[in-house]
Amino acid sequence: MAPPSGTKRERYGTRQLIEKVFLDPANAIGLKTSELVSKVQAASGAGSKIPGPTIFQAARALVKKKVLEAKREGREFKFRLAGKQDAEPASSSIPSPRPSSPAQPMTGGPSSISTTQEDFAQPKESLTMPPLPHRLDPGQILVLKHDEREVVTITNLHGKPVIERHPL
Repeated sequence: MAPPSGTKRERYGTRQLIEKVFLDPANAIGLKTSELVSKVQAASGAGSKIPGPTIFQAARALVKKKVLEAKREGREFKFRLAGKQDAEPASSSIPSPRPSSPAQPMTGGPSSISTTQEDFAQPKESLTMPPLPHRLDPGQILVLKHDEREVVTITNLHGKPVIERHPL
């Protein structure tokens, strides 16, 4: 039902609240959608309750204006200020080669341990995968990778395939 003509809806100022939440250094690494909604609702004041979809739409508008960046993580988005670097190291980085000089032991403590890449066990064989289907029908799930550390799946629940990592 539309408000009577001549009266305007009350505006929340949601975009400004979102920007205010991201100015906090603790939130600089990024917030998932549910975390963003709870923090903006807390910042809006005790008497005001901004609906979750309103906050999500305001965040999407800020992404469109390139104030925020959004990255999909599972079924949620993770928002962060545009231009900020991730605090996490990139997972696709190539490990550095072993240094040519031998590792120097630390002199500070009685037991010093130096590890090299040779100390870690390398898999002897890589798993062979059958060819992937050219499409997933809605409701289908396909396991791409399974090892002792994680399971990687691709799901199609709502017509759009989503790749998810599940640590074990």
